[in-house]
Amino acid sequence: MNDGDLMNVFEAKHLKKHFFAGKSAFLGEKKWVRAVDDVSFKLKNGETLGLVGESGCGKSTLGRTMLKLLEPTSGTLHFKDEEITNKSQKQMKPYRKKMQMIFQDPYASLNPRMTIGNIIGEPLIVHGIVKTKKECKDKVIKLLEDVGLQSNYYDRYPSEFSGGQRQRVMIARVLATEPEVVVADEAVSALDVSIQSQILNLMCDLQDAFKLSYVFISHDLGVVKFIADRIAVMYLGRVVELADSNELYNNPLHPYTKVLLGSIPKLEKNEFSTSHLQGEIPSAMNIPKGCRFEPRCEVRKKECKTVSPELKEISKDHYVSCILF
Repeated sequence: MNDGDLMNVFEAKHLKKHFFAGKSAFLGEKKWVRAVDDVSFKLKNGETLGLVGESGCGKSTLGRTMLKLLEPTSGTLHFKDEEITNKSQKQMKPYRKKMQMIFQDPYASLNPRMTIGNIIGEPLIVHGIVKTKKECKDKVIKLLEDVGLQSNYYDRYPSEFSGGQRQRVMIARVLATEPEVVVADEAVSALDVSIQSQILNLMCDLQDAFKLSYVFISHDLGVVKFIADRIAVMYLGRVVELADSNELYNNPLHPYTKVLLGSIPKLEKNEFSTSHLQGEIPSAMNIPKGCRFEPRCEVRKKECKTVSPELKEISKDHYVSCILF
């Protein structure tokens, strides 16, 4: 990579997203679900940042908040050199072209009453990318071919396609606006394993062809290892470890990361499988005062009940939030 390739295309600083959850029945105090609670990260131009963690850790909320599909409670968002945190929905329109999202369920993301041609062509018209019907149709057919679909699918409806084909349609729709940042939220988890590999290979090919930067959200660490350059591990609204993909898999430091890696099914013995995750993830309305992972950690210390560790760089580009380091 040259210096231009290393430029940050997106950055979040101390990002928080809290949801109001009513008032206490006894004291009348407001209760909040702290889904994302002080998260900072940078997305480099052309890279894939994997975001992993258990269900309920806040990774999907983080993805939606970074694109302002959910308004952040506090913190700042930067697309390239511009802060977009406080921009209105109208002011966000030009940025919508450059920041897109692939959702988990492609069928729920596609209007069943619209043809594939109209679904992919809609953002081209909304953002003024094409001026004539012919230009729109030609562009849509080119996008269909880019994602491995036939041009004669143009007049068909979503119900006529398989799950993998629908996800290809969704990817084509995302590519229509020529984005620079794409958030893929569990983009392959609803697909068969054989189809997953096809979609992952497609995403890698499109990344090179269209110069895309991905935030790839998944609970499947095997999938993330395949596609991600760097990986951020989330637990209860915060990032607890962030490192290069190979570094994280070969040298995990946080106890939670070790347990997650130990949970990956393997035929051979897994060196991290000696630890077992106990209990359920705590409620985001009642977060432990010290380390958030302390109630479930097998190597916890006495101080972990009171000390909330910060995310610190332990070695080059390897960040950990744990009192042991």
